[in-house]
Amino acid sequence: VRNVRSVITNNLGTARSASFVNCTFVNVGGGNGPAIVGAWPFGTLANSVIVNPGPNFYGGLLRVTHCLVPAPVPALSDFGGNVVGAPQFVNAAAGDFRLLPTSPGIDAGSAAGYAISGASDFTDFNGVVRGQDIPSVPNTGQSSLPIDMGAFELPATPPPPPCVPDLNNDGELTFDDIQAFIAAFNAGC
Repeated sequence: VRNVRSVITNNLGTARSASFVNCTFVNVGGGNGPAIVGAWPFGTLANSVIVNPGPNFYGGLLRVTHCLVPAPVPALSDFGGNVVGAPQFVNAAAGDFRLLPTSPGIDAGSAAGYAISGASDFTDFNGVVRGQDIPSVPNTGQSSLPIDMGAFELPATPPPPPCVPDLNNDGELTFDDIQAFIAAFNAGC
């Protein structure tokens, strides 16, 4: 089983001899057995973000490399490049598992880890091209191509700001916005 750029949440299941690359795991592995059982070299967890794993998240000979984890990876599974820390999601409570620019997972992955996946393209969960360098963030990963950990790549160019005159928040400037302005003006704003 190969799983690339996925978000896996609140899952008690088990995956055997699986490869997970650039995935985000939140609240997984709370069942009785391990969530991911490796049969290395086939069991791989690379460039992924792991948050609140159950007590048996890691199992067997699982190769874990360049992942953002809440606690050190068991020695048998640690293949280097792993970072212990909080992911700093945009809004986890609302299901937005994109990383903030201050996250230790930004520009900390490995292109070699992504190559393991066999993916036909080099994009994230939303179709954003991987390897976008954020100049204000040091590249701490294993390659010259700065890859973010997890399912989402932080775009180097931020999206345009919302249209401020869009008073009814529908994404367009229309007559309805003029009416909203007049109503707010008449109300004393």
